[in-house]
Amino acid sequence: MKTTRLLLWGFFTTYMPAMAWPSDVVSTTAPQAAAPSRFAHAAVPEGNTLPQKVLRVRVVDKFLFGGDYYGADGKREDIGLRTNVQINAFVAEYGITDRLSFRMLVPTVVHNEATMDLAQFADSKKYQDAYNSAFDKVVEKGYSQFKQMAPKATKADYINYIRSHGNAPTGFPLDTGEVLPSNRSIQSHLHHTVLRGATPTNGHLGLGDVEVGLLYNFYRTDSMLVSSGLGLRTPTGDFDDSSIRRSVGGGIYDGGLRFNFDYSPVFGLWLSAQSQHEYALTSATQQRASRVNPYLLNEATPLDGDNTQKYEKRGMDSKEMLKANYGLGALTPVLKALAVNTYYQYHARRSTYIDGSESQSASSLQGVGGGASASGLGYGLPLAFDVDYFSPFAGTNAVANNELTMTLYLYAKF
Repeated sequence: MKTTRLLLWGFFTTYMPAMAWPSDVVSTTAPQAAAPSRFAHAAVPEGNTLPQKVLRVRVVDKFLFGGDYYGADGKREDIGLRTNVQINAFVAEYGITDRLSFRMLVPTVVHNEATMDLAQFADSKKYQDAYNSAFDKVVEKGYSQFKQMAPKATKADYINYIRSHGNAPTGFPLDTGEVLPSNRSIQSHLHHTVLRGATPTNGHLGLGDVEVGLLYNFYRTDSMLVSSGLGLRTPTGDFDDSSIRRSVGGGIYDGGLRFNFDYSPVFGLWLSAQSQHEYALTSATQQRASRVNPYLLNEATPLDGDNTQKYEKRGMDSKEMLKANYGLGALTPVLKALAVNTYYQYHARRSTYIDGSESQSASSLQGVGGGASASGLGYGLPLAFDVDYFSPFAGTNAVANNELTMTLYLYAKF
């Protein structure tokens, strides 16, 4: 009964912004280094590569806040959760050729807090779903023991016994090797376990999962660009005790593939379509949480004799984006350093499994965003800055976090 994971893990715990290759934490709206004649406006195609021997360094500051929840039925609900996460990232990109760029992203989680209003959570549909799931598992595991006390009892009798606040008979054994004391109400134990499992603690801080990738332009004209990229996300962030703490890493190696199509129908405007897909290349091992106290790792000897669990992600993570980026220099040369953008984004996340059983269902989140950028490249200054805001409006099985991202760009040519 991984109630902690059921509520939080897989939604926002692993700073998911750096999870989808290659630039979920960062934006690519800043202008590329190129000939001055191209700076009549600052908007650029989303899938562009850097010119050969040009280095771009990005310093990113990203904030996630919110906490509303989209259930399996797609309805948005305030479950009492409030998130407060800050991620810094260092990104280095280099133009190997005019058509091929290399990218490395190094994220660091510097703030990782969340709070839960337990009274509000206990009154939510999310709590009821988690409680029902835990109740069903207890019925399956405890019925045979209950029959030893009452041989003629049916499963319905056992359910009524629990719901009438019956105590755990003779120390109820759990699959973790722990024992629920015989003087404790099974129903009360389930209630408090679900609440404690949903109550967030301060998460890990520090280095996240480092990503590397390549982006290649297959076709490029003044008004159209087609490109594709490959990426690898490495499990460098803390993950081992993610069953009880929000981790900063995903625990597995992920391979990524990205496609970009960019088109400029009129001077100053770039329309971009981007599709990213991520697949797990490995599984991971995590420590087993206690069933009696979800805040702690299990120290008893479990029935299977192993306090580690196999963690897997099955299926494909996908992220789709449609974006319009407009350079204000198309209106007047005075504004050639400025650009504005707006976009729609859809993100589908994979199911996670613990020892072969699904621990977190697949989720999805849709939202819209927008931002602005200012570049000094048109004036011979090798720097740029942009700000971006994203807000979700629909989803399933997902926490709805708003995102504010600020990025400083520095350029050098070798």
